[in-house]
Amino acid sequence: MSASAHQAAMDRAASYLITNYNPKGARIGWLMMASILVEAWDLYSIAFVLIFIREIFNPSPAMLGLAAAGTQGGAIIGALLGGWLADTLGRRIVFLSTMGMFVVFALAQAFVPNMTWLVVIRFILGIPLGSDISSGYTYIMESMPRGEREVVGNRWQFMFAIGEVLTLPSSPSSSSSTCRRM
Repeated sequence: MSASAHQAAMDRAASYLITNYNPKGARIGWLMMASILVEAWDLYSIAFVLIFIREIFNPSPAMLGLAAAGTQGGAIIGALLGGWLADTLGRRIVFLSTMGMFVVFALAQAFVPNMTWLVVIRFILGIPLGSDISSGYTYIMESMPRGEREVVGNRWQFMFAIGEVLTLPSSPSSSSSTCRRM
C-alpha cells in the first residue's frame, strides 16, 4: 500500500469514527471553551488579588513573586509531560484528568494557610494548565467534526479574552469588599 493510499485509509477511518462514535463533538468544543475561560480567569486573577495577599499574609517580595509566577513554572512542567502522558495514556484520559486537577487545585488555593502553601498550590495548578495546552487541544480538534474545527478552534481566543475580562471584578478598584469575598 502506498503512503498516499495509507493516509487516505487513515483519514476515512478517522472520519468514520468521529461521525459515528462522537456525534456530540460540539460538547467537547464547549468543554474546551469552558476550560479556557476558567484557566484564563485563574491565570490572570492573581495579578488583581496580590494586593490582598500581601495584606493577609505579609509575604516577602520574593514569595509574592513566586505566588504570581508559580502557575507559569508549573505550566512548563505540564507542557513537557503532557504530550508524553497523552501518548502513553491517551489524550482523552489526560485531558479530563487535567481538567479535574485544575478544578481541585484552583479551589484549594482559596484555603491555603500561608504563602508557602499558596506558592506550592499555584505551581501544581500550572501543571494541568501546561498539559492542557500541549495535548488537550489536539484531543479536542480530533474530536470535532470537519468544518467545525476551525470555528471552535478560534473560539478559544475569545474565551481566553473573556476570562481575562472576568478578572476585573476581583480588582481592588471594583469593590472594597473584594477581600472578604475571596
